[in-house]
Amino acid sequence: MRRNVWSVRLIGAGGVLAAGLTGCVGYGTYEPTRHQARDIVEWPYDPASDDVMVAALAYTIRNFPPGTPEEAPGVGAFAFDRGEEPAAISLPPGIRGDNYRRLVARADAFSMPYSPSTVHLPRYIVGRIEMRGLDAFADIHRSLPRTGDDLPAYQCLTIQLKWDSGRWRVRNYQVWARGVVALPRPVYLPDDAQVATVHTPPAEDMGAEQP
Repeated sequence: MRRNVWSVRLIGAGGVLAAGLTGCVGYGTYEPTRHQARDIVEWPYDPASDDVMVAALAYTIRNFPPGTPEEAPGVGAFAFDRGEEPAAISLPPGIRGDNYRRLVARADAFSMPYSPSTVHLPRYIVGRIEMRGLDAFADIHRSLPRTGDDLPAYQCLTIQLKWDSGRWRVRNYQVWARGVVALPRPVYLPDDAQVATVHTPPAEDMGAEQP
């Protein structure tokens, strides 16, 4: 089940990296690594997707800031003030620590990279990214407000972007019901000279995308 904000046929992720256009605009399909535990996946990193990630994260955090309830997209987004509440951002594996910090800072002034010291914060996790010439799609998984002692739950938004006037601009988005889109594994911020690798947190930290 999904809530349709826009309608598009998403292209399957069973392809391979393909030759791209020059500059920031490219063409790529990415094959995730799947894990049995909690149906979690890993999406590979392509440096050409940096600007797509930043634009999709900035849009999601600005319009669905920490604390936004699950029902918000169904009743109308953009009704919540971003404020200054901190959040943690998890980027795909394969990003150097110094670039990881830069991308997070570009996406949101009040967010921090996902690390052992930020696991308690509301979280935004970058998932699938697809680039199709002048079009791109990015999945951003946001943690929902916790109620009682329940495990963390996540909501996936697929952000549609268009390359326009030298930058990626958000055109629309789609909200998915919990459990429809597999949750990416979170990635800790590595040291600046190292590449980010996948971190498997305890179940009580990660939660699951179950209805």
